[in-house]
Amino acid sequence: MTEYKTNIMGIVYKVSIGTREELRMSDSDQGLTNFYTKEIQICNEALGFPPECLEKLVHETMIHELVHAYLFEGGHVRLAENEEVEEWLSVNFNRIVNSIGEFDKKMNKS
Repeated sequence: MTEYKTNIMGIVYKVSIGTREELRMSDSDQGLTNFYTKEIQICNEALGFPPECLEKLVHETMIHELVHAYLFEGGHVRLAENEEVEEWLSVNFNRIVNSIGEFDKKMNKS
């Protein structure tokens, strides 16, 4: 299992990435965020997914769980518990960041 810490709006969260057994995670979960203990758990097993998808799955799950934590720590408790919001953002996060980067490049050239 890999563990590290990350800063979410001034709050330190412990992030653990490991197997379902190591994390004591059910088969129905890929990631979990506990707002009260400030812990994020990410499963690095791809049940029901082809093995070649694992890296992308872990990456998108991490973004999904980070969005939960950012919304909660930002005071948006109801949004932090809305799976549809996190799912949409986790899938589209890289597109959003790329668009912002392109915009920044254009603004810096003018």
